[in-house]
Amino acid sequence: MLTWGSSSKPSLAARSVFASGISPALGRLLALIRGRGMLAALTIFAFFAMAGAASAACSGVTSNPHDVSISFASVGDKVSICLTDDHAVWGLYPSLGIASNYNAPIGNSTGTQGHELFSYADYVYTTSKATYKLHPVKGAASFGADEVQVTLQSRSASGTDSMNLYSSSACTESGSGCGGGQFPGTTDTLFLISVTSLPAVAAPTVTSISPSSGTTAGGTSVTIAGTGFNGTTGAGGVRFGSTNATTYAVDSDIQITATAPAGTGTVDVTVTNNSQTSATSSADHFTYVAPPVLGVSMTHSGNATQGAAFAYTITPSTTVSATSAATVTAAFSLPVGMTYSSASGTNWSCSGSGQSGSCTTTTPFGTGNGPTITLNVAVAPASPVSVNASVTLSGGGASNSPTATDPTTVNQVPASVTITAGNGQSATVNNAFATALQVTVTDAASVVINNASVTFTAPASGASGTFATGGTNAQTVSSNASGIATASTFTANGTAGGPYTVSAKSGSATASFSLTNTAAAPTATSTTTTASSVAYDSIGNSITVSGNISGTTTGYSVVSGTTSGGGTVSIDATGVATYTP
Repeated sequence: MLTWGSSSKPSLAARSVFASGISPALGRLLALIRGRGMLAALTIFAFFAMAGAASAACSGVTSNPHDVSISFASVGDKVSICLTDDHAVWGLYPSLGIASNYNAPIGNSTGTQGHELFSYADYVYTTSKATYKLHPVKGAASFGADEVQVTLQSRSASGTDSMNLYSSSACTESGSGCGGGQFPGTTDTLFLISVTSLPAVAAPTVTSISPSSGTTAGGTSVTIAGTGFNGTTGAGGVRFGSTNATTYAVDSDIQITATAPAGTGTVDVTVTNNSQTSATSSADHFTYVAPPVLGVSMTHSGNATQGAAFAYTITPSTTVSATSAATVTAAFSLPVGMTYSSASGTNWSCSGSGQSGSCTTTTPFGTGNGPTITLNVAVAPASPVSVNASVTLSGGGASNSPTATDPTTVNQVPASVTITAGNGQSATVNNAFATALQVTVTDAASVVINNASVTFTAPASGASGTFATGGTNAQTVSSNASGIATASTFTANGTAGGPYTVSAKSGSATASFSLTNTAAAPTATSTTTTASSVAYDSIGNSITVSGNISGTTTGYSVVSGTTSGGGTVSIDATGVATYTP
């Protein structure tokens, strides 16, 4: 490290040493001993000694003194510039006033006044045509760099180029370094490096395009493969025939993505870079075709059912020509009572929520039917019995957007069975109930269900009965258009009892009737007697009567007109007592 104690210049006595023929380095040492102290001077002397031992003569293009001309035959070439200007040797910088505190990136890389540091770091200089690396080399100079090696790292154009560098009049290699004010000093001096020749840039090439066809309306996204694409700019960088691409992006030196403009016929796709245009060949042919005409259908199998899953099949199609790489969208709409569950299909990406959703694809499909989409939906328990689902197809370079509608019948599911007649009845054993058992069946939306199957079931033993149709304790009937299901005549069996339950079930919905079988009325006995009581059953029940058998019919009278078993008693003119239930 080179370290100075202050920025003051040597005294007049010290400078006179140079005039007496003493070497500049020794003269500088003597001046510093006087002005800055022995330790600092010895430090500098040791640095000079080591630097001088390592130095070598510059062999290259010599500057004149503030400009130089160089040339390059190919990328990677290196040219050495031998600096002859003392200020340039101390350090160069790329623009006016770029730094302060004595910082020149080329040569004297960092430091402050009186504390310059010479790291000889590389510096990269970029122009609109090329990128150069400047490497300062410590040579015969006591400090600073008397040689700069320039390497052509890359170029985007051929021809001539230049680099503008600057040196400071306040800083010298052979003098006392820098002094007087803030770097870069009082004067910035241009040091011009003229590049008289850059290697020629090869014309770009187009080796393939994909897809190789699109609609006459334009809009097809085309991937162009080849070489020499980096640096392609401007509206005419990519052309389809004589027409500029609508848009394009340089993905890399070997790929460009462009949007085809409107056109007709077969054209060459060309790339122009650095004023050079790719040669045409069959590999770059792009053919315009008439836009496709889209079609779509939406179908299903069987009926949907309330509360269950259901599926539709969407089938896209195209005539005239294949779809382009432009996105094709199938947007579907579901009716009230249906919600989106999922959708899928080859090359389709689908999403949805509630009663709407869509599927998209960027994979072209040819004339005829394209890949189908399976749309899965959930049917609500209260769904209407007749609904319509629809889908609209668009994109793919087509100008039309067809819509398909699929009318769908939804099978109702019984949610409620309500008794409408026949509940709470009684009938004498072995006799028919007066009112037929009847229910009404509805779904979750309280809509009556036609042709719903309803099964009436009475107990299998004990007090019960049988239905006229079938003669058993159970009967299945169907509801009518009003949702009403009516069982055939129900007759009590010979067992008295109740109330007992007769169920009416449709699906998972059930209603229960309450019925009672009553005991049969006792059988009256008839007799002609003058006794005060008349027996009327086998267990000794009797009817108390009064009167006698003589005289007319009106001579007989009934003491009790009713019995504990119900019914009435009468006595005819012959004195016969008769019990009527």
